[in-house]
Amino acid sequence: MFTNRSKASDMSPKSSLPTLNATAFREMPHNIFSNHFQVAYVVDDIERGMNFFRDNFAIAKWHFIDSSGPDSPVNAMATAYIDNIMVELLQPSALPSIYRNWLQPGGPGIRFHHLGYLVKTEEDWQATLNTLRNNGFADAYSDDVPDVLNFIYADTTKELGHYCEYIFLKPGGLEMFAPVPRN
Repeated sequence: MFTNRSKASDMSPKSSLPTLNATAFREMPHNIFSNHFQVAYVVDDIERGMNFFRDNFAIAKWHFIDSSGPDSPVNAMATAYIDNIMVELLQPSALPSIYRNWLQPGGPGIRFHHLGYLVKTEEDWQATLNTLRNNGFADAYSDDVPDVLNFIYADTTKELGHYCEYIFLKPGGLEMFAPVPRN
C-alpha cells in the first residue's frame, strides 16, 4: 500500500496520487531520486548470475571482486555498465545481512535488491541523509569507508519493494569504479 509521506500534498478524491500546488512544490524536500546509476541483484551464485546476464541480456564483460572475509556481508560482487547504468551482482556471505536475508529459501537464485543513486557533493550527501531521516526511511545498512565512499541503504522495502542505496564517492571510490567495463 502506498503511503504518502509528504506533508505538502493534497490528495484528490478522484485519484490516489497526490496533487501539488505551487507552495507545496517549493517546500518539497531534497530530490532523493536524482542521479540514478545502478540496478542491483542479490544472487546465490555469482558465476551463475554473470552467465545468466551474459546469455539473456548480452552483459559479457564484468568486473569481479572477491570481497569475502570474516566480517563481510558479501563474498563476491560483479559490476558492469550498460550505457550509463551499472548492473551490480552481490553474492551474500553466510552472515545475516540485508543481502542474505533477501534471498528466499527455495526461491530463484537471483532477486532484484536495490537502485543506486550517486550523490555528488558533501552538501548533497547531508541533504540526502536529512531527507531520508525526515521522511522516516530507516538506515538498513551504511558505512563510511575513509577516502573511498560513504553509502547508505534506505529501507524503502515496504513502500517500493526494494532498497535505495545512496553513494557519495571520494577519490578512492572513483578509482574503485574505473575498471568497471562497458558492454
